[in-house]
Amino acid sequence: MSEGNYSSKEELNRLWEQLDREAMDYKASHMAYVKLKEMYARWDQDTRRNAIEVFAEWLRSENARKRFDALSLIDEFDIVDARPALESLAMSLVARPGPEAKHELKRVNEILQRL
Repeated sequence: MSEGNYSSKEELNRLWEQLDREAMDYKASHMAYVKLKEMYARWDQDTRRNAIEVFAEWLRSENARKRFDALSLIDEFDIVDARPALESLAMSLVARPGPEAKHELKRVNEILQRL
């Protein structure tokens, strides 16, 4: 995996798709998050700023793995700028049925309290 600059949203989305495919191939769903965490820690401020916007977009994804990775990265790196996207996600989760939505809502609220 290249440690490229990932200066565009498209590049970051392609990166996640590649990492997610690899994670699924290895049956290690957390692998994409681990690799993204390692990469984010090394990125410069411009790339991080771009990534924060993309993580906020991932919170609106219908893909639960993508939302999980975004939540984990926001939580790990205390990304305060993601607060509005987290609040929006929390509002949408309230309306979703099922235990998965309740669990995700609990996690989102915990992150919001910490930020």
